[in-house]
Amino acid sequence: MRMRNRARALGILVELVEIDDPDPTPEARVTLSGRVRAPKVSAVAYRLPFPSPLVHAPAWKIVRRARTHDDAHPPGLAAWSWSTAPNALAQSADQYWRDVARVLAEAVEDAFLCEAGPRAVSLVWHERVVGNDAEGTVERLAESLRALADLQRLSHVARETELERQEHEGRHTSRPPS
Repeated sequence: MRMRNRARALGILVELVEIDDPDPTPEARVTLSGRVRAPKVSAVAYRLPFPSPLVHAPAWKIVRRARTHDDAHPPGLAAWSWSTAPNALAQSADQYWRDVARVLAEAVEDAFLCEAGPRAVSLVWHERVVGNDAEGTVERLAESLRALADLQRLSHVARETELERQEHEGRHTSRPPS
């Protein structure tokens, strides 16, 4: 409870979630009677909302898998797979993903889902803390969320600038000759 209270004090929304298991075992996919099921996992989402929507920021979701997989993954994030591939990014997409990889390398080890969108950035984890530093772990998680939020803001501004430039160029090329 102290971790969640500390997170709330830092402006982070805490939500209990049940999601599709991103890395289910074959046994978890089928009951003993042979019925197919969709395995679920309970976890906690820590979300850092934006004061106002970043409509030009990319929206994406990635999951970390424990077992080897051949799924497509973001550049520099081989242990992660797309759950939802990103919509349009500004021209600096390679740098964006290098920065996301750097942030996730520093994030809590227990995080297994990361999501970014126009309204918030989120990390989903099981709240397993190594050692006795629960509040320090939440501080690290908050730093990761703030870094992801900064990347979203930068990407939003870059994309917005790119769209404005394209619109401006379009106006100049569509003028009739004088």
